[in-house]
Amino acid sequence: MGNSTQPFTGTISINPYNRTYFKSSGRSIQQNTTPQYEKQQYVISFLNTKSFITAVIGISKNIPEDDVYNALENKVYDELALDMAVEYNIQFVPAKNMIDENDQFYHVFIVDPLTFEETFSKSVEALKYIDLILPIPLLYKTLYTKEILETSGIQVFIYFQENDASLTLYNDQEFVYTKSLKFSFKEMHERFSELFGEPISYEQFVTFVQEEGLNVNNSEYQKYLIKLFGELFLHINDILTYAKRAFEIEKIDDIFIGSQFGIINGLDEYAQTYLGLSAHPLDFEYDFTFNGVHADQIHLLMHLYAQLPLDERYECNFTTFHRPPPFVKRQSGKIIMLT
Repeated sequence: MGNSTQPFTGTISINPYNRTYFKSSGRSIQQNTTPQYEKQQYVISFLNTKSFITAVIGISKNIPEDDVYNALENKVYDELALDMAVEYNIQFVPAKNMIDENDQFYHVFIVDPLTFEETFSKSVEALKYIDLILPIPLLYKTLYTKEILETSGIQVFIYFQENDASLTLYNDQEFVYTKSLKFSFKEMHERFSELFGEPISYEQFVTFVQEEGLNVNNSEYQKYLIKLFGELFLHINDILTYAKRAFEIEKIDDIFIGSQFGIINGLDEYAQTYLGLSAHPLDFEYDFTFNGVHADQIHLLMHLYAQLPLDERYECNFTTFHRPPPFVKRQSGKIIMLT
């Protein structure tokens, strides 16, 4: 694995929002229902778009590299009017598509410190540490680095999860923009029940969307499901209109749409018709062999990301749950060595 000089025997990925874990060794991957501490496993997780604020911030190119973080931090608090009493966790990556003679621009990600305890406490209780936590939109970089997508131009990735949904835009294989959508599966379920006029269970809603997609046999269900996705794509169209104007984008080349429950039948065709853009399922083959339950795309992307050399990743790590240092570097170890 290219993530460290330390030899890791495998990787474990965490979805902290539904508490699912997948473990890989080589090309084999399987679900792990009872994750445990192992010092030779690499642990990776992510933050949903609802868990962070993001903005593009520019600072002078004359600022020394050692002072970039402080300059960005000061500007973030000022421009976003953040509460000065809260010590936000701030990470950033260069905005490589934005060029200016005087300023260097960065994509800045801001997280409330309470988010980490609320989101990761159960996972850390079992695993003791997490090596890497990164914002979910940066995971798509793996598709280009691993040459799963070899295209340039503008790609949009839309992904639906139980508690979040996100739209992410890449330009020439670099991250540009992300936005949380107000259509997670739970939000879709609530809205569908409103449109339908009577409650149906969340499990029932997920089942017919997962198994039948937009081609639901129940004509009454299909009528309101089409209306629901009409509202969804109106929302998406508004976001794309804003992004094109804000980032001076003339044309979007491809849209990839997926979900934690797999492909939703008919959704990419619906997107292509509604948005007038080339649309495809966000469901790629990664050459993993599966032993047990099928993993969703985000888990698989985490396992691929863990294999990337450090210089091919976005340098953006939010973890506050570090693994203990080697014995000889601990105070107790130093004392024993000295003795």
